[in-house]
Amino acid sequence: MKKNGEGEREEENILIKYLMGAANVDELEELSTWLKDSENKEKFNAYVRLNYAMDMNTNSFDLNEAKKEYLRKIGQSKKRVNRLKTFKIFKYATAAILIFGLGYFLKKLKLKILQFWLMRFNMVQIKRYLL
Repeated sequence: MKKNGEGEREEENILIKYLMGAANVDELEELSTWLKDSENKEKFNAYVRLNYAMDMNTNSFDLNEAKKEYLRKIGQSKKRVNRLKTFKIFKYATAAILIFGLGYFLKKLKLKILQFWLMRFNMVQIKRYLL
């Protein structure tokens, strides 16, 4: 996430989207990377506390349960991001296998076509020699 004024607004938007459950996969991945910095973790904790306070004022709920729920959501979000990364890796691996397989198949096909034309050329040469 960016450090300038516009970047901070973007950070806030992503944090709010996350807390509201509306962040997409790219935003979750960006948030996960952003949270690796301890200063950013503190900022995130402040947003979580603020969100808890807002929820407490609007609802009566157990703070510990809310923390557990947010931690569970964070774990699910990380799993989703990891699954997406794994899918990307498999996508590229599949493409590589297809390219190499197609290359191998075309090489074999080219060899068979070459053999066919060589045999045909030899047959023509033999006919000319016999006549």
